[in-house]
Amino acid sequence: MLRFTPTYIFALIASTAIVPLGAAAQGLEPGVRLQTATGSMARQAPVTVSFAPGLNTVMSNTAVAGLGLSVIGALALGQTDQVTGSGGSLSQTALPVGDYRDTTQGIYGTEYSYNANLAQLNVLPLNNYGYDGTGINVAVVDSGIDASHPEFRNSTIFGYDFSNSATGYGGDQNGHGTHVASIIAGDADGTGMRGVAYDATLYSYRVDADGDGVFEAMSSDSDFAAVARRHITDGIHVSNNSWGSTSSVTSFTASQARSNFRRSISAYDDAQAAGTLFGFAAGNSGNAEVSIDAGLPYHAPELADAWLVVVASDENGVETAFTNRCGVAAAFCVTAPGNNVMAADAGTTGYVPLSGTSMAAPFVSGLAAALMEKFPNLTPEKIATRIKTTASHAPLTGFFGETLANNGTAAMEAIFGHGLVDSGAAAAQIGNLTYAFGPDASRGQDLSQSKLPLPAGVGRGLANQIMADKFVVFDSFDNAMFTVAGSEVFEAPGAGFVPSYDAGPRKSDATDGSVKARRIAQRHPKEQLIFSFLPQGDTPITADYWQGVAALFAPQPFVVPAAKLRMSWESHPGSSASLTPFLSFGSGALEQGSDRSIEIGFASKVRFGSAVDLISSISVGEQAINFGLDDQRDLVGIVKSELGLNATLNADNRFFLRYEQSRYSDRAATDSDFGISAARADSWMMGVETQLPEADLTIGVRNDYALSGGAVSLMTPGTMLKDGTILYDHKSYGLNRSVRLRPFVAMQHDTYAGTLNFGASFGSWDRSDLEALELSFSRQF
Repeated sequence: MLRFTPTYIFALIASTAIVPLGAAAQGLEPGVRLQTATGSMARQAPVTVSFAPGLNTVMSNTAVAGLGLSVIGALALGQTDQVTGSGGSLSQTALPVGDYRDTTQGIYGTEYSYNANLAQLNVLPLNNYGYDGTGINVAVVDSGIDASHPEFRNSTIFGYDFSNSATGYGGDQNGHGTHVASIIAGDADGTGMRGVAYDATLYSYRVDADGDGVFEAMSSDSDFAAVARRHITDGIHVSNNSWGSTSSVTSFTASQARSNFRRSISAYDDAQAAGTLFGFAAGNSGNAEVSIDAGLPYHAPELADAWLVVVASDENGVETAFTNRCGVAAAFCVTAPGNNVMAADAGTTGYVPLSGTSMAAPFVSGLAAALMEKFPNLTPEKIATRIKTTASHAPLTGFFGETLANNGTAAMEAIFGHGLVDSGAAAAQIGNLTYAFGPDASRGQDLSQSKLPLPAGVGRGLANQIMADKFVVFDSFDNAMFTVAGSEVFEAPGAGFVPSYDAGPRKSDATDGSVKARRIAQRHPKEQLIFSFLPQGDTPITADYWQGVAALFAPQPFVVPAAKLRMSWESHPGSSASLTPFLSFGSGALEQGSDRSIEIGFASKVRFGSAVDLISSISVGEQAINFGLDDQRDLVGIVKSELGLNATLNADNRFFLRYEQSRYSDRAATDSDFGISAARADSWMMGVETQLPEADLTIGVRNDYALSGGAVSLMTPGTMLKDGTILYDHKSYGLNRSVRLRPFVAMQHDTYAGTLNFGASFGSWDRSDLEALELSFSRQF
């Protein structure tokens, strides 16, 4: 097994030395091997490699020639059976994904702290909400994975042995692949260490046959392409490649790169189109440029968007001596810790610290896996963009002391690319959150501007249900999905209707703004036909029966105010009774406008004794309502009934009690409108009106005119496909009667200059907090 002495080692990285055009002149030899950092750059130091106790040697830069046969074969693994770790896996928690849990509590805290770089990467905002790579396939193209190591006993490792080794893809005589794999997905079982995405599914793509550090299965462009195409077969989401050539990306021209890597460029492109994000170690030569393998998208830009190259910093954010710099690959390059990283030691049950960009790359691969679980609708390109956008130069310092403040952005980009990755920032909101209603997120409400107001008629009970529910919203930056509470999407209904008198003259025959033209049908005054124009359409047919207090009654919920025409036949079958059939309709009913509402019914008043009137009405029809999240109006069938009592107490005081109920026909939910089923809304009001000199004063209690029975539903965004198409979920809320007594005061005062109206509504009967106030002044000319 290869093991470095802690004092001198900086890196272990599997690498390729590709032969470009004119390679012989450049002194390049073909071969695939594991390579250590050397002293060819000012930032480098010799690296001692320990093969066995007492046997040390120094590895040079010289390419190993004549090695590398492409042998395709897969071996079954007996070591991949799931074995429960002694600590119990964090993945076994019953909490749903998205709910907070402390993944550093007790023994899990010791395990978390064992890999100090996890804190440097800020992984807890992902892990503590259950995002651990579950369901994400991560390929480790390397020397194999020792599946018997305790870090993988709770996992099933899949893979493919491209090297036809003796122990298969579940073995690792070298140890490099095991170390890398545990950084990505070491188990969170309370023992040892844990990976960034500890529940990701690992695929071991073994390309080293015998542990000598030479990748025998990757000796040609065709071999690279075969490995890349296997990603498509296995449905790989993230590919970690902690290997690379000693040749820099700038040692090749674009035409040379496209010629030498023709098949692999095509295979990488196809794998990216199938959903794979490739991560590469930048290389450990201390160069100003990354290796040709890591920097291939510089010459093949079609690969750049779903490709990340990783350079290494130490635990203090300082550039390591061994790492290559981003250079011309800065556009798709980021930084991660790669110095003395503690991870699994193959062939043992223990752990070993290693350094290199080989160790930095799997931190980014693990982050990508966790992000893919959190944001299943994002393509590999968008995941890479999130990681790059949220990385930062601020915590980093170059090997020669370069900082953002002293050297500027361009200098830092040449060293670190986009900067040190930040898991928490990459998992967080970047743009504005949008609640969508439509086939995609192009139509919706920008919640940074305002929330969506719930209609006042939904009632407090329904509003509380909606505000406590969870809803999917989308980040305007890339359509990343977030689940938030309804209180972050919707605005609770305000105070709504405030009881107050009309602004017009109290004794006017045009109650609530209606204008009437009377025609006596017979000589007997007990019967008459009345035509009324209702500017707002919400004047109750019983307004004359109730006299002035009719202005205090709340209108029907959701009904859109619109001008209507009403025809009524008022009759008095006896001295103590009045009966009024009526028909009202909007302008559209006569094909003269858009409002096609219609209502037919009758009202009655029966007097008991000389002071008590029993008032009732019932009607059926269709009304235009707006019960949704936009201004869409729909005709809905409504059955409305009313029952009340109007009693004269003395010359100056009267008592009234009124109940009204509306029943709505069923209506299917859409992405922007609520659906209703067997829904009803009701309201009641009770008060005492006192006539004062030149003023009327009413004090009473009321219950909001709001939904009180049936069910309300809404089609809400459930998920988004990678092509941006939104799939909707159907949410349904049961309605229960909610009685909330709310005191009110209304006063109308006549002055020589006009009429002053005042209305006040209070929160509840047992609380005196003022909820709403209305004050108006009118003057008739």
